[in-house]
Amino acid sequence: MEFVKEEEFLEWVTLPVTKKLFKKLQAEREEMKEGLVNSVYFNEDRVKGRCDAIALLLDVKYEDLYEAR
Repeated sequence: MEFVKEEEFLEWVTLPVTKKLFKKLQAEREEMKEGLVNSVYFNEDRVKGRCDAIALLLDVKYEDLYEAR
């Protein structure tokens, strides 16, 4: 894996395209959560998994890139 400096990560987070992507992901997650509340999905577990994955992306921190899991 290529090493990314913290400064590069912080720059990436502030780029307009990154902000737009995160805003889109947040909107998609909120829409899915509303759908779950209103029971509009056939496979709710799959939607919950997608919501969780989006939450991980939206909450990513520099340290997460190099933390052992």
